[in-house]
Amino acid sequence: MLAVLQRGERKKSGKLAFAAAFSLTTLTAEAATIKWTATHQGAQEVLPVATTASGSAVGTIDTDTRLLDWEIMWSGITSTVLGLHFHSPAPPGTNADVVVDNGALSGFGSPNVGSTTITSAQIADLLNGHFCINLHTADYSSGELRGQVNPIPVPIPEAMLLSGLALLAWIRRRPA
Repeated sequence: MLAVLQRGERKKSGKLAFAAAFSLTTLTAEAATIKWTATHQGAQEVLPVATTASGSAVGTIDTDTRLLDWEIMWSGITSTVLGLHFHSPAPPGTNADVVVDNGALSGFGSPNVGSTTITSAQIADLLNGHFCINLHTADYSSGELRGQVNPIPVPIPEAMLLSGLALLAWIRRRPA
């Protein structure tokens, strides 16, 4: 379609592309709700645990209300679950303090579903990959499964602006 536009119409089209890209960046607010995931393995424990158990988790963090939601699942654990926690600040390979006692809030069943409010500093830790989930069992009291919490990236307005500018440059370089 762009190939058949007259030179004057191409300029108009370029201005429209730029206006569209600019309006997307100004109308798109940074997402207040960010999704995250985690995959639980014994190998992630500090010291690694040889277990066939595994698990996963999904959830969200609302940066406005500071509400952390989770659904944590596991299977194949060796013994009774004694504890289920979020720990922070916990980069991969490090231990950290308990910041959310999931078991106390929502029990020890799989799936474990719940929510709680966390601090702004804890949100920053979560978004920087410094949150983990730890499942403690009777056989492994320091933890049988650990999963690093990984936020799912969301498109940012600057990326949309750059895309719009690239489109504008492409339109302007096309031959008449």
